[in-house]
Amino acid sequence: ANAPHCTWWARWLTISPSGRVDVIICDRGGTRSRGPC
Repeated sequence: ANAPHCTWWARWLTISPSGRVDVIICDRGGTRSRGPC
């Protein structure tokens, strides 16, 4: 199943070094950073 840009079950807001707010989505392969939501 294709997960949306921002999943509803696992998403955290984190501040990237560039000062942007990125969303980390926990997937089966582990956590991976996604673009700003």
